[in-house]
Amino acid sequence: MLATTTIREVHLHKLTKFVKPFKLATLLKFEQKREHFTRHGMHLNAKGKASVAKLVVNWVNTIQKMENPVSLGWKVKPNDCISEVNEVKQDCFPLITSSSRF
Repeated sequence: MLATTTIREVHLHKLTKFVKPFKLATLLKFEQKREHFTRHGMHLNAKGKASVAKLVVNWVNTIQKMENPVSLGWKVKPNDCISEVNEVKQDCFPLITSSSRF
């Protein structure tokens, strides 16, 4: 990296490289202005939170407009794995056998 590169740019580059292999992960670019932070600069103020919320809402809306959105639903509902006698059904958890002890 060049000597003029800031610490923020280095961390952003590392984070981008880290997230790249994950298809479902997205980095949202937030324009950090002084007016978005509290006096000491550690936390977002109301204006900063509102701008981050708008960014997230816009991103979610673009995902909903996609033709094939990714749905991460449950395969089995938790209540379907317990019988009326409070016994765990074997097809829900195949690694648990009747001889297994907890």
